[in-house]
Amino acid sequence: MKTLLVPIDFSEPALNAMRYAAGMAMATGAGVTLLHAYHVPVPANGEPMAVLGADEIEAGLRDQLQKLEREIQGLTSGKVQVRSEVRAGFAVEEILDASKQHEVDLIVMGITGAGRISRALLGSNSASVLRKAAVPVLIVPAEARFSKIKTIVLAYDYSKPLPAQVVDRIKGMAELFSARLLVLDVVRPQSIPTMENAVAGVQLENVFRTIEHQLYFPASDDVIG
Repeated sequence: MKTLLVPIDFSEPALNAMRYAAGMAMATGAGVTLLHAYHVPVPANGEPMAVLGADEIEAGLRDQLQKLEREIQGLTSGKVQVRSEVRAGFAVEEILDASKQHEVDLIVMGITGAGRISRALLGSNSASVLRKAAVPVLIVPAEARFSKIKTIVLAYDYSKPLPAQVVDRIKGMAELFSARLLVLDVVRPQSIPTMENAVAGVQLENVFRTIEHQLYFPASDDVIG
């Protein structure tokens, strides 16, 4: 793992995700890139608005990001390479573009709370990045603090084989942290596995044979709970 991308909107959840990423970077030797995206609103009538110029806006944002760079340097005793970037544009598009341009290994984002996933979250920037990103996305609850990762959970319904790229990334993460992999499939009570499910299970055992793993099938009608 070489680069962690942390989108920053200066909210408390984003700042907590940044501190979490700093801890992860210390543990893995990765660098941290902070990204803030902004856009100037355009009135519906198309008339110009009296706003600060782009240069002034970006200068102020860069000052704020540099303060966060210094905070990370303090948290990590200067052992983590950190940089920051300001982009003009919509957050999701700029996050996805930056993740490709900088070839990041993981996007680290914050959310409020650690409870059940709400419907409101499904329309958020975090959810959009989760759906569209070509790299793994780590969502950090507001109360989370970084500690050694011991278990990685993979939610998988055995309906189709896992792409090789996904397998490689999961194995790489498990090996990096010497973590156990828990493959989770919440099944409905009284459901009957198909032959395709059984074949997928055998294939899964084979691809993860080099790391510690467990297949877990709790029965419930409530997938989230």
